[in-house]
Amino acid sequence: MRSRGDGIPRAGGDGAFSVEVALVVTNLSAPSIDPGEITRLVGETLGAEHSTGAWEVTVAIVPDDHLAALHAQFLGDPAPTDIMTFPREELDTAGDGSVQGGDLVISWDRAAEQAVEHGLTTEREVAFLIVHGLLHLCGWRDDTDAMREAMLARGSAILRSLETA
Repeated sequence: MRSRGDGIPRAGGDGAFSVEVALVVTNLSAPSIDPGEITRLVGETLGAEHSTGAWEVTVAIVPDDHLAALHAQFLGDPAPTDIMTFPREELDTAGDGSVQGGDLVISWDRAAEQAVEHGLTTEREVAFLIVHGLLHLCGWRDDTDAMREAMLARGSAILRSLETA
């Protein structure tokens, strides 16, 4: 399934921004995913991070073996992982930082497994992973335990704020 969400304008902290989201689902075991909800999640997360300019984000939901192959190819680690984030600097054809974005590749199988571990629905875990990937696109890093804890706390705070909105 491939679906492109409508570009939606959102107000950032320093000005307006727009976001266009493409949703690609290649894992046939994944249930129907609402492209509108994914677009809203992306827009609200970028707004919470005070993003500006134009954004293009692809969210791909794939089988575990597909993401494990990407993990091996790009990071030299064949172990399964839950998400990989690929920033797309080439979107900035003007060279002025006006177009930002990237690809978020998520393993549905890994998300389902982690959801059970955390007592969540798989959809909620996928939402958490999308927010996590977006934080990476916004410049957050999780190279150290302290950085990872801060990033996980920020992602959780964003999701909590969306649930009460």
